[in-house]
Amino acid sequence: MNDPQGYRLEPFDPTEMAPAELREAALLQQALEHERVAEDPLMAVEAIEARTRAETPGQWRAFFGARYTSAPTTRASRIWCGSRARR
Repeated sequence: MNDPQGYRLEPFDPTEMAPAELREAALLQQALEHERVAEDPLMAVEAIEARTRAETPGQWRAFFGARYTSAPTTRASRIWCGSRARR
Protein backbone atom coordinates (compact mmCIF):
# COMPACT_ATOMS: atom_id res chain seq x y z
CA MET A 1 0.00 0.00 0.00
CA ASN A 2 1.25 3.48 -0.81
CA ASP A 3 1.30 6.12 1.90
CA PRO A 4 -1.37 8.73 1.14
CA GLN A 5 -0.16 12.29 0.59
CA GLY A 6 -0.56 14.46 3.69
CA TYR A 7 -1.42 11.61 6.10
CA ARG A 8 0.45 9.09 8.16
CA LEU A 9 -1.11 5.76 9.06
CA GLU A 10 -0.76 4.32 12.56
CA PRO A 11 -1.98 0.97 13.89
CA PHE A 12 -3.85 1.02 17.21
CA ASP A 13 -5.51 -1.38 19.63
CA PRO A 14 -9.05 -0.32 20.61
CA THR A 15 -8.74 -2.14 23.95
CA GLU A 16 -5.98 0.30 24.91
CA MET A 17 -7.69 3.52 23.76
CA ALA A 18 -8.61 6.23 26.22
CA PRO A 19 -12.40 6.48 26.74
CA ALA A 20 -12.56 9.88 25.00
CA GLU A 21 -10.70 8.54 21.95
CA LEU A 22 -12.95 5.49 21.78
CA ARG A 23 -16.03 7.73 21.98
CA GLU A 24 -14.67 9.89 19.16
CA ALA A 25 -14.04 6.81 17.01
CA ALA A 26 -17.54 5.47 17.76
CA LEU A 27 -19.14 8.79 16.81
CA LEU A 28 -17.24 8.77 13.53
CA GLN A 29 -18.36 5.19 12.85
CA GLN A 30 -21.95 6.15 13.66
CA ALA A 31 -21.80 9.11 11.24
CA LEU A 32 -20.32 6.95 8.46
CA GLU A 33 -23.00 4.28 8.93
CA HIS A 34 -25.74 6.94 8.91
CA GLU A 35 -24.37 8.39 5.68
CA ARG A 36 -24.28 4.92 4.12
CA VAL A 37 -27.87 3.98 5.10
CA ALA A 38 -29.63 7.13 6.29
CA GLU A 39 -33.02 5.41 6.61
CA ASP A 40 -31.75 2.98 9.26
CA PRO A 41 -31.95 4.02 12.93
CA LEU A 42 -28.66 5.07 14.52
CA MET A 43 -26.83 2.41 16.51
CA ALA A 44 -26.16 3.55 20.08
CA VAL A 45 -22.64 4.92 20.53
CA GLU A 46 -22.20 2.65 23.57
CA ALA A 47 -22.97 -0.40 21.40
CA ILE A 48 -20.40 0.69 18.82
CA GLU A 49 -17.81 1.13 21.58
CA ALA A 50 -18.55 -2.33 22.99
CA ARG A 51 -18.39 -3.91 19.53
CA THR A 52 -15.10 -2.17 18.80
CA ARG A 53 -13.50 -3.44 22.02
CA ALA A 54 -14.96 -6.96 21.80
CA GLU A 55 -12.55 -9.82 21.14
CA THR A 56 -14.16 -12.65 19.19
CA PRO A 57 -12.36 -16.01 18.95
CA GLY A 58 -11.35 -16.88 15.40
CA GLN A 59 -11.64 -13.31 14.22
CA TRP A 60 -8.75 -11.37 12.69
CA ARG A 61 -8.92 -7.62 13.18
CA ALA A 62 -6.75 -4.72 12.16
CA PHE A 63 -7.37 -1.14 13.21
CA PHE A 64 -5.52 1.92 12.00
CA GLY A 65 -5.72 5.66 12.31
CA ALA A 66 -4.85 8.30 9.76
CA ARG A 67 -3.41 11.59 10.94
CA TYR A 68 -2.80 14.78 9.05
CA THR A 69 0.99 15.07 8.82
CA SER A 70 0.83 18.87 8.91
CA ALA A 71 -1.21 19.02 12.14
CA PRO A 72 0.08 18.52 15.68
CA THR A 73 -0.83 15.30 17.45
CA THR A 74 -4.27 16.03 18.87
CA ARG A 75 -7.60 14.27 18.74
CA ALA A 76 -8.82 16.95 16.32
CA SER A 77 -6.14 15.95 13.80
CA ARG A 78 -7.00 12.26 13.89
CA ILE A 79 -9.29 10.21 11.67
CA TRP A 80 -9.90 6.72 13.06
CA CYS A 81 -10.81 3.80 10.90
CA GLY A 82 -11.16 0.16 11.66
CA SER A 83 -11.35 -2.95 9.64
CA ARG A 84 -12.16 -6.50 10.51
CA ALA A 85 -12.51 -9.77 8.68
CA ARG A 86 -13.40 -13.29 9.71
CA ARG A 87 -11.18 -16.22 8.89
